[in-house]
Order: sequence, then C-alpha cells, then structure tokens
Amino acid sequence: MLQAALADASRRLTTRGEVVRYLRSTYLPEQDRVLCLFEACSAEAVRVVNETAQAPYRSIVAAVERPAP
Repeated sequence: MLQAALADASRRLTTRGEVVRYLRSTYLPEQDRVLCLFEACSAEAVRVVNETAQAPYRSIVAAVERPAP
C-alpha cells in the first residue's frame, strides 16, 4: 500500500540522518489524485522518500499550515 511504503521510506531516510515524517494522504477522487503531506526540512528529502517508495509524483511544494480560528 502507498501509505505503508511512504512511511517506511520516511523512517529509513530518518535513520540515515535526514528527518522526514510522513503525516497523511488525502485522495481526491474527482481528479484521481492523492495529496501526501510530509514534515521535512527540504523538498529534496521528500523527493528521496517518494522515489525510494516508488511513489510517482507530479510536484513537491512547500506548504504552511495555518491553525483554525
């Protein structure tokens, strides 16, 4: 399963010293797309996790979480 592969790849990269946490995924059925959320110091680390997990991706972009009012 994709989620397990991403979580495992994140753990493996973290044990090598590059901290990456796979947080969750959201499936958008109308677009047949999955959005995966990570916590990491760099987009490069997220790219490595996706490639290690053999998870295809279109883009990796930074996001800033804003708390609900």
